[in-house]
Amino acid sequence: MTGPPPRGWPLDAGKAAVEKAGFTVKVGYHKGRAWIGKVAALNPPAGASACTGREVEMSIGVR
Repeated sequence: MTGPPPRGWPLDAGKAAVEKAGFTVKVGYHKGRAWIGKVAALNPPAGASACTGREVEMSIGVR
């Protein structure tokens, strides 16, 4: 992915950035109050080499 990593961004903005970079998004969940409603992690992580069209798992913080 190019551009700043979307960690800490709201779900909609993070998802849009990942999709704009040419990837598909699968949303998962991560327990942690600091990340509620925000992107807590990406798999593969931002900056990792990945083929366009690959699915990226985006973990969103929940209680």
